[in-house]
Formats: sequence, structure tokens, C-alpha cells
Amino acid sequence: METIKTVAATLKILNEYHEPNPVVFSVAPGSLAPTVDVPAEQLPTGVTANPDAQIGPICRRILLALRQALIKNKSGQTIQEFVQQITGPGLDAQSTTSVSHYEPDDLGAWSLFRL
Repeated sequence: METIKTVAATLKILNEYHEPNPVVFSVAPGSLAPTVDVPAEQLPTGVTANPDAQIGPICRRILLALRQALIKNKSGQTIQEFVQQITGPGLDAQSTTSVSHYEPDDLGAWSLFRL
């Protein structure tokens, strides 16, 4: 029985992607991600969407994070900053907080995009 528990614990860790690759989930793995409203009034300039549409929470969080980066006139954003932003609780009240077990290394300092 102890062997089965050990194997299950190991598989859980592997399934959570505890590594430097920036894997982000809309919700905790095994949970359902409810759809949310498109942040139509808060989309980046030039991006349009049907205001009645529903999207996944991670999509909403990515759109809001990109908008914030554009408004702040940042020269860019690193992978680590972006993951922290879309998984942070302060980004959006409507969407659930995204989940990541991302463990930054040198890859985290790379630019995700430059403005």
C-alpha cells in the first residue's frame, strides 16, 4: 500500500510541471474552469471581440495582462513577470486565479515580448 501512495505522490508532482517551463493552468488541475465575460472595454487597442462572448479565465487574464503592459509603456516583459502577473490574485476579480508551479531559472529572465 505504501508503494502505491509513493507512486501516486510522484505522479502528482510530475503532473504539476514543477520545472522551469512556464506551464500555467486556468484552474487547479482536476477542476473545471468556468467561462467568463470578454473584457471588451479593456482590450488592447486594435483588438475587438463580441461583448456577449464567453471565454476561458486564462484567456481573460492574458488579455488583461497584455493591456496592462501596453498601458504602462514597458519596453517588454519577461516570462517570469508575465507568469507572476497572470497567476496573481490582483489582476482580475471576475476570473479565477490561474495556477502555475513554474520554477524560474535563466529562462525566466528572457523577454516574452518587447514593445
